Amino acid sequence: MSENTGYTPASWSADTSFDAARDYYKNKVTDRGYDTAVSAGTTASDLVEKKLTTKVRVPICIFSDQTGSMKKWPEVIFAKLGYLDHEANYYFGEGKWAIGFGAFGDAHNRETYPFQIRPFCTGADMKKHLDELVPEGKGGGNMSESGELPLLYARYNVEAPKAEHPILIIITDEKCYEVIGVDGAKSAGVDLKDRVTTKQLIEELRAKGWSIHVILKPYTEVSGDGEADDTRMVRQFWEKLVDPEFVYSLPDPNRVVDVIFGIFAKVTGMYAEFYKELKDRQLPDKDGAKKVAIVEKALKKAHAAYLSGDLDTVEADADVKALPAPSKSKLRTGGKVVADKDSKSLLPDDDE
Repeated sequence: MSENTGYTPASWSADTSFDAARDYYKNKVTDRGYDTAVSAGTTASDLVEKKLTTKVRVPICIFSDQTGSMKKWPEVIFAKLGYLDHEANYYFGEGKWAIGFGAFGDAHNRETYPFQIRPFCTGADMKKHLDELVPEGKGGGNMSESGELPLLYARYNVEAPKAEHPILIIITDEKCYEVIGVDGAKSAGVDLKDRVTTKQLIEELRAKGWSIHVILKPYTEVSGDGEADDTRMVRQFWEKLVDPEFVYSLPDPNRVVDVIFGIFAKVTGMYAEFYKELKDRQLPDKDGAKKVAIVEKALKKAHAAYLSGDLDTVEADADVKALPAPSKSKLRTGGKVVADKDSKSLLPDDDE
């Protein structure tokens, strides 16, 4: 499905072009979202679910940094998240997944909405809950934001008793804080008896089956293939925290959803299908090839075993617990079905 045609994200609007979706989030959310939320009397606790619960096999939590240094990334990312509605069916099977959208700022900076998480959803509810997120656009200017709060919340407040492979994705351009105190935890609606380290949270989440992924915007943008010193510092921080294969350096917000699909491919083992669809979604020109190359570079470490042809390593990777092939998925161009993928899902039906 080319970005130059329409797409069909669960009846988001009559005009489903990417430009229209991006303008929608720029005008309604990014430019006026904070003032609108404050005027409406929306409190921080209004945007934090006490518990996030689901019975699906693949719960997915996606948290975006919403501080000022992210610039226009949130509006571009939100405009493209409509892809997830139908493509997640392709990777996991219809009815087997749900997404909880969240956002975070800097809880150490006296922000109004430092942490936000909306209920698990699919379909048209995706737009509804994305609209509820408030990009505050602040931040403390110390190269650290509260990216640890999504980990804290997932550890204590997400209940997914039937999850086979829960996924947590953090999108940011800065480090997180390495220690969470009792008072700081309250920003995420968590009551701690004692402080915890971010590393401890990651270990405990992984013990519960979570895979944790970090998509990194450059802290300082540079031309060409170079990497600024501060960007490198942030990348190395996260690589030490979650391991290099789960950190995705990405210079273009338009490619975030493509990388999320690459994460889905890592979880399911559907690498070949992913790379075919990645190329099919772009026009066959130099610009399309450039977009594909950006995504491939971001996923180089995550897909290293597959790209090297070492399939035994892929199958043996304990952190990539492949799910069975999904049920039928329809690829769309301009709102028209152009191809079917007929691989029968082996996931057991969800119990009521």
